[in-house]
Amino acid sequence: MHPSYATRLPLLLLLASSAAACGPAARTRPVHPPAAAVLQEVGDHYAELGRIADSLTAETDASDRASGELAQVAALNLAGRIGRARGGFEAITLAMNAVQLERTRGLWVRLAVTEAALDLLYEDATRLASDPSATAGELHALSSQLAGSLELGRVSSRLAARQVAPERIAP
Repeated sequence: MHPSYATRLPLLLLLASSAAACGPAARTRPVHPPAAAVLQEVGDHYAELGRIADSLTAETDASDRASGELAQVAALNLAGRIGRARGGFEAITLAMNAVQLERTRGLWVRLAVTEAALDLLYEDATRLASDPSATAGELHALSSQLAGSLELGRVSSRLAARQVAPERIAP
Protein backbone atom coordinates (compact mmCIF):
# COMPACT_ATOMS: atom_id res chain seq x y z
CA MET A 1 0.00 0.00 0.00
CA HIS A 2 1.23 3.47 -0.80
CA PRO A 3 2.26 5.46 2.34
CA SER A 4 -0.11 8.32 1.59
CA TYR A 5 -3.05 5.85 1.43
CA ALA A 6 -2.11 4.45 4.82
CA THR A 7 -2.26 7.88 6.43
CA ARG A 8 -5.52 8.73 4.69
CA LEU A 9 -7.32 5.47 5.48
CA PRO A 10 -8.41 6.43 9.04
CA LEU A 11 -9.67 9.75 7.71
CA LEU A 12 -11.60 8.04 4.90
CA LEU A 13 -13.14 5.57 7.37
CA LEU A 14 -14.18 8.45 9.61
CA LEU A 15 -15.75 10.28 6.68
CA ALA A 16 -17.55 7.13 5.53
CA SER A 17 -18.99 6.49 8.98
CA SER A 18 -20.05 10.14 9.25
CA ALA A 19 -21.75 9.96 5.87
CA ALA A 20 -23.58 6.81 6.94
CA ALA A 21 -24.77 8.57 10.08
CA CYS A 22 -26.18 11.37 7.94
CA GLY A 23 -28.10 8.92 5.75
CA PRO A 24 -31.85 8.52 5.57
CA ALA A 25 -32.24 7.51 9.21
CA ALA A 26 -30.67 10.75 10.40
CA ARG A 27 -32.86 12.83 8.11
CA THR A 28 -36.17 11.48 9.36
CA ARG A 29 -38.24 13.93 11.33
CA PRO A 30 -39.32 13.08 14.83
CA VAL A 31 -42.86 11.82 15.03
CA HIS A 32 -45.13 14.23 16.88
CA PRO A 33 -48.51 13.20 18.20
CA PRO A 34 -51.47 14.65 16.32
CA ALA A 35 -52.43 18.15 17.37
CA ALA A 36 -55.93 17.04 18.40
CA ALA A 37 -54.44 14.48 20.81
CA VAL A 38 -52.08 17.06 22.33
CA LEU A 39 -54.92 19.56 22.70
CA GLN A 40 -57.09 16.92 24.37
CA GLU A 41 -54.28 15.90 26.74
CA VAL A 42 -53.53 19.48 27.74
CA GLY A 43 -57.25 20.07 28.25
CA ASP A 44 -57.35 17.02 30.52
CA HIS A 45 -54.44 18.39 32.58
CA TYR A 46 -56.18 21.74 32.88
CA ALA A 47 -59.42 20.02 33.94
CA GLU A 48 -57.67 17.96 36.62
CA LEU A 49 -55.86 20.96 38.04
CA GLY A 50 -59.08 22.98 37.80
CA ARG A 51 -60.87 20.44 40.00
CA ILE A 52 -58.12 20.81 42.59
CA ALA A 53 -58.32 24.60 42.43
CA ASP A 54 -62.12 24.44 42.77
CA SER A 55 -61.87 22.21 45.82
CA LEU A 56 -59.33 24.54 47.42
CA THR A 57 -61.60 27.48 46.74
CA ALA A 58 -64.52 25.64 48.31
CA GLU A 59 -62.50 24.59 51.35
CA THR A 60 -61.01 28.01 52.13
CA ASP A 61 -62.71 31.14 53.30
CA ALA A 62 -61.86 34.39 51.50
CA SER A 63 -62.42 36.40 54.67
CA ASP A 64 -60.18 34.18 56.81
CA ARG A 65 -57.15 36.26 57.75
CA ALA A 66 -55.62 33.61 59.98
CA SER A 67 -52.14 32.66 58.90
CA GLY A 68 -51.07 29.14 58.98
CA GLU A 69 -48.82 26.42 57.84
CA LEU A 70 -51.79 24.81 56.15
CA ALA A 71 -52.02 27.71 53.67
CA GLN A 72 -48.29 27.42 52.99
CA VAL A 73 -48.43 23.67 52.45
CA ALA A 74 -51.47 23.95 50.20
CA ALA A 75 -49.77 26.72 48.20
CA LEU A 76 -46.62 24.60 47.85
CA ASN A 77 -48.69 21.66 46.60
CA LEU A 78 -50.53 23.94 44.20
CA ALA A 79 -47.26 25.42 42.91
CA GLY A 80 -45.97 21.93 42.16
CA ARG A 81 -49.12 21.01 40.29
CA ILE A 82 -49.11 24.28 38.34
CA GLY A 83 -45.47 23.66 37.48
CA ARG A 84 -46.36 20.29 35.95
CA ALA A 85 -49.23 21.81 33.95
CA ARG A 86 -47.09 24.59 32.49
CA GLY A 87 -45.67 24.04 29.03
CA GLY A 88 -48.89 22.79 27.48
CA PHE A 89 -49.02 25.78 25.17
CA GLU A 90 -45.58 24.99 23.74
CA ALA A 91 -46.56 21.36 23.19
CA ILE A 92 -49.72 22.47 21.41
CA THR A 93 -47.88 24.94 19.21
CA LEU A 94 -45.28 22.33 18.22
CA ALA A 95 -47.95 19.78 17.37
CA MET A 96 -49.93 22.09 15.09
CA ASN A 97 -49.14 22.90 11.49
CA ALA A 98 -49.65 26.32 9.90
CA VAL A 99 -53.15 25.52 8.63
CA GLN A 100 -54.25 24.31 12.07
CA LEU A 101 -52.75 27.37 13.74
CA GLU A 102 -54.61 29.63 11.33
CA ARG A 103 -57.88 27.74 11.80
CA THR A 104 -57.68 28.01 15.60
CA ARG A 105 -56.03 31.42 15.91
CA GLY A 106 -58.52 32.85 18.44
CA LEU A 107 -58.43 29.71 20.57
CA TRP A 108 -54.65 29.56 20.28
CA VAL A 109 -54.46 33.13 21.66
CA ARG A 110 -56.68 32.08 24.58
CA LEU A 111 -54.34 29.17 25.25
CA ALA A 112 -51.41 31.60 25.23
CA VAL A 113 -53.25 33.72 27.81
CA THR A 114 -53.85 30.60 29.91
CA GLU A 115 -50.15 29.74 29.81
CA ALA A 116 -49.20 33.30 30.80
CA ALA A 117 -51.68 33.15 33.68
CA LEU A 118 -50.23 29.81 34.81
CA ASP A 119 -46.76 31.35 34.84
CA LEU A 120 -47.92 34.26 36.99
CA LEU A 121 -49.99 32.08 39.31
CA TYR A 122 -47.06 29.68 39.69
CA GLU A 123 -44.94 32.60 40.91
CA ASP A 124 -47.73 33.68 43.27
CA ALA A 125 -48.15 30.15 44.65
CA THR A 126 -44.40 29.79 45.15
CA ARG A 127 -44.24 33.14 46.92
CA LEU A 128 -47.24 32.26 49.12
CA ALA A 129 -45.70 28.88 49.96
CA SER A 130 -42.59 30.57 51.30
CA ASP A 131 -44.45 33.28 53.23
CA PRO A 132 -44.78 32.43 56.94
CA SER A 133 -47.63 34.92 57.23
CA ALA A 134 -49.66 33.26 54.44
CA THR A 135 -53.40 33.21 55.08
CA ALA A 136 -56.27 31.02 53.99
CA GLY A 137 -57.79 34.12 52.37
CA GLU A 138 -54.74 34.50 50.13
CA LEU A 139 -54.92 30.83 49.22
CA HIS A 140 -58.62 31.25 48.41
CA ALA A 141 -57.87 34.19 46.09
CA LEU A 142 -55.06 32.25 44.38
CA SER A 143 -57.17 29.13 43.83
CA SER A 144 -60.09 31.21 42.49
CA GLN A 145 -57.86 32.93 39.94
CA LEU A 146 -56.30 29.61 38.98
CA ALA A 147 -59.69 27.94 38.49
CA GLY A 148 -60.81 30.72 36.14
CA SER A 149 -57.64 30.57 34.06
CA LEU A 150 -57.80 26.80 33.82
CA GLU A 151 -61.42 26.85 32.71
CA LEU A 152 -60.48 29.18 29.86
CA GLY A 153 -57.66 26.83 28.85
CA ARG A 154 -59.75 23.68 29.21
CA VAL A 155 -62.60 24.96 27.05
CA SER A 156 -60.26 26.51 24.48
CA SER A 157 -58.18 23.34 24.11
CA ARG A 158 -61.26 21.15 23.70
CA LEU A 159 -62.76 23.46 21.07
CA ALA A 160 -59.45 23.63 19.21
CA ALA A 161 -59.12 19.83 19.34
CA ARG A 162 -62.46 19.53 17.55
CA GLN A 163 -61.37 22.01 14.90
CA VAL A 164 -58.07 20.26 14.10
CA ALA A 165 -59.27 16.66 14.39
CA PRO A 166 -59.11 14.81 11.10
CA GLU A 167 -62.42 14.89 9.35
CA ARG A 168 -64.27 11.62 9.60
CA ILE A 169 -65.55 10.21 6.36
CA ALA A 170 -68.96 8.61 6.56
CA PRO A 171 -68.90 4.87 5.65
